[in-house]
Amino acid sequence: MAPLVLHTLAVQQDFFSNGQLIQPTGLSLGGCPVVGQDPGSRVLIFEYELQDCNSVLMMNEDELVYTFSLTYTPEAFAGTPITRADGAIVGVQCHYQRLQNVSSDALRPTWVPYSSTEAGEEVLLFSLKIMMDDWAYQRPSYSYFLGGVINIEASVKQYNHVPLRVFVDSCVATQVPDVNSLPRYSFIENHGCFVDAKTTASSSHFMPRSQVDKIQFQLEAFMFQEGNSPSIYITCILKATLGSAPSDAQRKSCSFANGWLAADGNDQVCGCCDSTCGPDGEFAAPYGGLWNPLQVASQFQSPLGPDSKSLAQEPFGLQEKQLLEGPVKPLDWRYPIVPEVQSELAVDFQLMQPVTPSSVAVQCGENQVLIEVQQDFFSNGQLIQPTGLSLGGCPVVGQDPGSRVLIFEYELQDCNSVLMMNETELVYTFSLTYTPESFAGTPITRAHGAIVGVQCHYQRLQNVSSDALRPTWVPYASTEAGEEVLLFSLKIMMDDWAYQRPSYSYFLGGVINIEASVKQYNHVPLRVFVDCCVATQVPDVNSLPRYSFIENHGCFVDAKSTASSSRFMPRSQVDKIQFQLEAFMFEEGNSPSIYITCTLKATIASAPSDDQRKSCSFANGWLAADGNDQVCGCCDSTCGPDGEFAAPYGGIQWEGKASLGPVMVKEQKEGS
Repeated sequence: MAPLVLHTLAVQQDFFSNGQLIQPTGLSLGGCPVVGQDPGSRVLIFEYELQDCNSVLMMNEDELVYTFSLTYTPEAFAGTPITRADGAIVGVQCHYQRLQNVSSDALRPTWVPYSSTEAGEEVLLFSLKIMMDDWAYQRPSYSYFLGGVINIEASVKQYNHVPLRVFVDSCVATQVPDVNSLPRYSFIENHGCFVDAKTTASSSHFMPRSQVDKIQFQLEAFMFQEGNSPSIYITCILKATLGSAPSDAQRKSCSFANGWLAADGNDQVCGCCDSTCGPDGEFAAPYGGLWNPLQVASQFQSPLGPDSKSLAQEPFGLQEKQLLEGPVKPLDWRYPIVPEVQSELAVDFQLMQPVTPSSVAVQCGENQVLIEVQQDFFSNGQLIQPTGLSLGGCPVVGQDPGSRVLIFEYELQDCNSVLMMNETELVYTFSLTYTPESFAGTPITRAHGAIVGVQCHYQRLQNVSSDALRPTWVPYASTEAGEEVLLFSLKIMMDDWAYQRPSYSYFLGGVINIEASVKQYNHVPLRVFVDCCVATQVPDVNSLPRYSFIENHGCFVDAKSTASSSRFMPRSQVDKIQFQLEAFMFEEGNSPSIYITCTLKATIASAPSDDQRKSCSFANGWLAADGNDQVCGCCDSTCGPDGEFAAPYGGIQWEGKASLGPVMVKEQKEGS
């Protein structure tokens, strides 16, 4: 019979309904590329066989369901390391009404007790469910924090069978529904050995069995160290035998806790868990002669930064790869609909937030900083490794095994420190970074990555500055100011620009209002300009990835490079210049943090702007915030060599750096 074909799947290029068209190369259906495109209607087209594109076939009591994953992976803007689009996974399904006795595996052997023979006219329903902590109800949320406990219940629906006993033969976790995809983590294997606890020193284990047709187990939540998706799909092979059949080496539920223990009490069947309990795919007949191995799948999601999106479709029960002989009715496909919450679901569920630990102590000296970090960094009993911790790129220099403390001791100018000044203080800022390492022999981690800001504050004396003011001759009022330090600053403002914004958190594509200013004291009036700005993931302005969004002496190139709405605002005060930047994320890197560092210039307010002192935005051409657009004419070429400045009108210019951050950029939540 001819293979079944999925009717045309059409995807609007305005995928997020925000006016931005996605590229065909960023879209795939289970790894299969776009096969056609309609430029007029801006539609991308997929057409494949039902068995292709890593489809997953699932069965419930009434239907056969083919599930595909439509995946969008945003690409960085050409010539930049940034993106302003969310990644997305959309479930696509084809539903078929079932006829009685549709199954690729007939029940074996042919002789079974009468009630089991009757059941041969049905299909056993194996399922995985995520349960509440009391195991009484299904959990309505599939979101977890790292290290949280996932309660999973595997079961077989018996109908009029004689009682059946269910076992979990093996389980693997992947980032997409395809069980053969990479990265891939096998946490139950060897015919029922729960190896996760032994491999990663977790608390994962089978619960003591309370019903023969159910087996419950707890899995500590984890993330794949490599990969940018917080989603995890769990696929398990389940077995069912007669309820009266005892467990054995190939049908068991074994957990590791200083040795192997069986959920059914007969620990001796776990003796082979450290060797081989039988070849995969070959099953010896159990006591009673009845077995029926099938494969089931479930999925859960860990909200582990930058911010997770909830999955629209709840998992289906039975999943089995097979060749469908023919549809029961004409092909019908539709997008999955979020199922109604069943009455058995708990309604008073609340996801508990982890508590922020206090595990870093800082001592600031005259020339050095001493930092002590508890190895129990997250106050969860798990000790971090010194190799995963650094201070601005500088490694741990000492360790106290007795108190489990890691030690850093460096000069204030080392370790990519950032020096900032305000009216009363000098502030040295360091980034203490923890990068979790995967467990040996696995692709997973159960620890968060973290960046902790460490600061040393010093009271300022008058005329403390590392840069002498230039030039030596200035008008009298400016000479007086030479006994002070000009204060350049960057601030994030509210939408009305009247107040500083109390939060530095944004969603992708949100507008960040930034105000650059110079504090004048008793200067003659000064005009401030933003000469250049770069964004990085850490305070070090030379780190990678690095995105320059204002350059060439005041040209706001972001709008031209990425088609954003970023721009300078018309100037309202000479000592301030305001600009708007569309929030973005770095395509590579696992941190949602962005640090912005700008070089600012100040000239006498009466000096007009010129090609090296300007504020130019791109909107179908270059426009100046001060109104004299002709100074922007060089923005598409070169406005002067970096580091060399022609003297402005009046012969005086000051320059300084200002920084802000971290700005936390999150992906848009679904439905928000």
